Amino acid sequence: MTAGNTNTQVVMDIDEKASVEQHERALNPNGVFTQQEIQGRYELLRDLSADQMAALNKKVLRKLDWRLMPTITMMFLLK
Repeated sequence: MTAGNTNTQVVMDIDEKASVEQHERALNPNGVFTQQEIQGRYELLRDLSADQMAALNKKVLRKLDWRLMPTITMMFLLK
């Protein structure tokens, strides 16, 4: 891949992202999406019950905590 192709790809990615953001604003102008709207966007989440979504949210939060808390703690201690 040449530098020209890379620049073209970056411009296309930026344009694509901008068009997606415009589409999302058109769907929901205030920028806040409900849990049901988010769940409806992804095929893997559509068939989950409220209890299953709560369990999945708990798993995701736990994973984020284990990834971020050591870094945040180190930054706090080194300050």
